[in-house]
Amino acid sequence: MRRSRPRFPPWRQNRPPYQQSYRPSSASQSQQQFQQRQLHDVFDFVNLPEAFPSIKQAIEDPTLTPSIMERNQQVTPAPADLFTLMNFASRIRQKIDTLVLAPNSFTACQVNEVREVGSYKHNTIIKPPVGSQIPLSYDLVVVLKTLPTREAVDQLGNRIKQDLLSENQPNEAEVLSVCSTDYGLSIENGQMAVHILVTTIPMNLNSLDPSIHLSRQICKRNLNAIKHAKWVDEACSHPSTKLLVRLLKDLRQRFNGLEPLNTWLINLLAHHCVTNNNNSSEQLPPSYALKRALQLLSSGLFLPGSSGLYDPFNDSHTNSRSQPIMTLEEQDRLCSTSQTLLRALAIHPRYVLGLEDGPDIFAGPCQLNGIAFVPNEPVISKDESNSHMSSDTQQQATCVEIPMSENENVISSSIGEYRFQPIDKQFESIDGKQNRDLWVKWGMRGKIRANMYIFDQPFQEYNVRKFIFDFFQDPNVLNTLKMFSKAGEWQILNQSVHDVRIEQLQTNVLSLEFFDRLFNNQIVREQSGHIKKCIEEYKDEFIVDDELRKALLMDEFETYDIFSDNDRKEFIFHLFKHFCLGGQVCQYEDAVQPYLDVTKSVYKDLISVQKDAETQTIHVVSPVFKIEALNDKGKKFYPSRTAFEQDFAYMIIDPIKRHVIILSNFYEGPSFFE
Repeated sequence: MRRSRPRFPPWRQNRPPYQQSYRPSSASQSQQQFQQRQLHDVFDFVNLPEAFPSIKQAIEDPTLTPSIMERNQQVTPAPADLFTLMNFASRIRQKIDTLVLAPNSFTACQVNEVREVGSYKHNTIIKPPVGSQIPLSYDLVVVLKTLPTREAVDQLGNRIKQDLLSENQPNEAEVLSVCSTDYGLSIENGQMAVHILVTTIPMNLNSLDPSIHLSRQICKRNLNAIKHAKWVDEACSHPSTKLLVRLLKDLRQRFNGLEPLNTWLINLLAHHCVTNNNNSSEQLPPSYALKRALQLLSSGLFLPGSSGLYDPFNDSHTNSRSQPIMTLEEQDRLCSTSQTLLRALAIHPRYVLGLEDGPDIFAGPCQLNGIAFVPNEPVISKDESNSHMSSDTQQQATCVEIPMSENENVISSSIGEYRFQPIDKQFESIDGKQNRDLWVKWGMRGKIRANMYIFDQPFQEYNVRKFIFDFFQDPNVLNTLKMFSKAGEWQILNQSVHDVRIEQLQTNVLSLEFFDRLFNNQIVREQSGHIKKCIEEYKDEFIVDDELRKALLMDEFETYDIFSDNDRKEFIFHLFKHFCLGGQVCQYEDAVQPYLDVTKSVYKDLISVQKDAETQTIHVVSPVFKIEALNDKGKKFYPSRTAFEQDFAYMIIDPIKRHVIILSNFYEGPSFFE
């Protein structure tokens, strides 16, 4: 019997998941696992001692350290101001807690819980810029049981204001103000501000209507703030990390080129620079950590194609890297600004830290501490920048955006446009009777499709970006490639593709022995092949009631690490995981063999292999790419407009036969259809 799976049970709705790699522990094993995971992924002098041997040991800089401590005292708010801010926030939280305990006293909405987040909670708050009218702020996340309509949010603000005024604080009536914002509410009393980030329980996210509710993107971001706050509390508790966060926030306030660094990226960067120290348990000194942070940013840490930093709360399950929401111009400006600051730090550190005045080093050539100084200039201008920005519906960091600039089109013009022609081919593993019953059982029958096309020119892997872009420009593709509409019907693509995102997968696996680790780690019983059951958990839209799905989805458990990052980039792993998770209405298997059989048959149908004439070994010749198509607004519309992991599209290319296969699936919709 098939069952519809609830997204979250009441006890799991707002429980933030942990990341094993970032979970603080007294044992060194967890920290070493994280460092080993980072070692080969981030271009970092500290973690590459063999390639970049250090001349001297990383010790406190006797000239820079006192300046850092002095600046830290300057940017930290006075204790009296912090006490006033805490008192104001405590009063507001008390009023909201009253609504949680007495829901019948307020009918506009029902408050589920309220959580503290932000810089004050983590003790990394800094003073606003000198001369600005920005007050010290305190952040609260309010989670509603009901849908967050704009009217309900406004009424919630009015209710809080009335309750505060009823306390008859001196002169508060003249200065107290409540303003509606994109994220919720902002309550100010003239000196202090409390930002209320309004969201709803996770099961309501897919029911939000942007015309009457707060946007899904805002609500999801506010929910993530709770997860981020818990991680920062546990992983960034070292004083050096907090100090570096304050310094980076201060630099961002004073230098416009660093504005794209949001608070979450600053926390990730500070944690990495202080604690990830070449498999050492010792934290780096603040002076060395500050230089390291600027070095990483200067080397292009967040430029396109860079690995970025490991993000423990990335929504994508295929890539765990943090990719900031920046335009190309902002990414380039962040890199060039960091390069300029790194050079200036060596010449005049007190100027960079804000302790002494000096010339505007970004205005042009100048004299800095008696030395001629010329700032680095950005390579990409605003006109040349691809201004498309990721949204939460685009599965952040799962793909690398491939902008088609004018220069690239000129370079590729000599190759000519690829032309594609559809082929009416039936794949037995997908369209035939071989796996028909299992597709129905897993809720994927009729929603997983494979389309084949032939192309007219030799395929060169170095030119894959042009190949995929030409594919989505070809009229034969636009008139035959289908996607799933909101109405639950198939419709042809038939719209302009402005840009593409791609992620290349690996195809090194040629045997199901790849999955033997499921038996070796007692996830599957070796004798019977049955999957071990576990206490029911929930991960996003999936119910997890066995050890197999726990190993595939939940990285807070040890079994998640039986598949390494490289293993999870294998195309066969992607197929196996998709089949195990199934459709929106799915009946899970008790044994693992059906999943393995279907994975094997589909994998064999899609890829092409070749035998080496000399070694007689077989290797895969088909490159595989995960693809997304964007419209003129930078929004993903193919394979779907949603961010479900089970909405996917893969391109498998046979360069010898000149065949290209598109394997796609859609999560929502009817349980199955013919």
